[in-house]
Amino acid sequence: MTSNEQCFNNYVNDAIAIYNRATEAKSSKNIIRLANKTLKTIDQAIDLAPIIKAKEKIPYLTEFVTLSHALIADKFAQKIFFSAKKLENSMKALKYLIKIKDVFIESKNLDFINKSYSEMLKICKKKETVKENPKIVAEIYDDYAKYVYIVLKKTKNAVKYYSKAENIFKELDLKNEAQIKREKIEKINKK
Repeated sequence: MTSNEQCFNNYVNDAIAIYNRATEAKSSKNIIRLANKTLKTIDQAIDLAPIIKAKEKIPYLTEFVTLSHALIADKFAQKIFFSAKKLENSMKALKYLIKIKDVFIESKNLDFINKSYSEMLKICKKKETVKENPKIVAEIYDDYAKYVYIVLKKTKNAVKYYSKAENIFKELDLKNEAQIKREKIEKINKK
């Protein structure tokens, strides 16, 4: 084994060890620091891959880059979540929650996916929110129904929220969207 191959292997092993420490770290600051260190170490391994004729290993290495970015994004999203909960402006909070929910889905953080939906639904239940932005409320109900049905396998709740979305779309005279929700409800009920 050449010195470059040994160096490549050391970078990969170090990156794995650093990433594992990052996933076990308690504070956001340490998680972000260690995830960034993982990224730097993997970059060094990726730079060496063509030199040692190991280009086929690059896709596996880029997976670490993706995981590290997801870890960092998840921590930032958690901070935004707690900040959004404190906002007095419900619509502003709702917009933040909608955006960070996708980060939690990407990082597969089921706990914060549930928390995000819970907060969004609390805001959507407020009469002023429905009055000011009914279409956004209907879209959230639709999205939540899909999540409840596909991920949590709760058909009763899925039908409930698809129905809420359907009713709002009907009130807005958006017949196409209302019909799509009706078809989803019927499809669920047939099973």
